[in-house]
Amino acid sequence: MLVSAVLKRGSIPEQALLKARADDVIAQSRETAAELTQVLARPKFAAATTAARRETVLRLILDDAVWFVPSVTVTDCRDRKDNKYLELA
Repeated sequence: MLVSAVLKRGSIPEQALLKARADDVIAQSRETAAELTQVLARPKFAAATTAARRETVLRLILDDAVWFVPSVTVTDCRDRKDNKYLELA
């Protein structure tokens, strides 16, 4: 969702992000925020969109987020790097 929200202004993913910000809160952990930041810093995104656009979407996700330190370790995801998202849930 993040990538589509960055790449396509006005897209359904961007609308979902804006609605989540307006109607609820976004949960984050240090680990999920670090991955979001790293993904948006990849060179392929520099060619696809502006730094300002990437920063705007990142700020939408991180500013006013509710921050958690996960207390349960999860190892259920096929892709180990996705475990941090289940831990946050």
